[in-house]
Amino acid sequence: NGCAGTTTEVAFITALPTPVAAFSFTPLVATIADPLFSFQDGSEGATSWNWSFGDPAGSVSQEPSPGFAYGDVGCYPVMLEVANDAGCTDATSTEVCVEGEYALYAPNAFTPDGDGYNDVWVPVSSVVVPKAWELLVFDRWGRIVFTGTRPGEGWDGDSHPVGVYVWKLRVQDGLGTVREHRGHVSLLR
Repeated sequence: NGCAGTTTEVAFITALPTPVAAFSFTPLVATIADPLFSFQDGSEGATSWNWSFGDPAGSVSQEPSPGFAYGDVGCYPVMLEVANDAGCTDATSTEVCVEGEYALYAPNAFTPDGDGYNDVWVPVSSVVVPKAWELLVFDRWGRIVFTGTRPGEGWDGDSHPVGVYVWKLRVQDGLGTVREHRGHVSLLR
């Protein structure tokens, strides 16, 4: 019948607060002799907590600030998911590491001849996550022929002649302990 009309409706939307997941832990690095971590909740607005410790058994906790002891050396992902009374959630995660008893293995010879066996000389440390790693290899005149700053980074002997070389390794573990080692390695072809 040619009539026009307008309708206005007002709707209110309630925004629910979202919790913010956060946590800290001590120690920064544990040892296998004392593998216990204490986790401290630092979340805002949380009323429930779900922790996952990243171990092979799939261990979990619903405590706000739990403790957890790992059974083996290694690094583990720890995740905290929090929720509030409205059902809103947030999550955060980090990695914790358990160091083993300290040990170092440094071969006394290597053969960089391209056959795929013993082509690279590299010392191996039991430190899971070193804070510092400095490997120096010297020729018989005391000149540095190789410098390594990462675990697993080895010397390939490149164009150096057969002979005995001196090496020095400085390792700082996750606890801050510094260890220095020296030795000899024979380059054979």
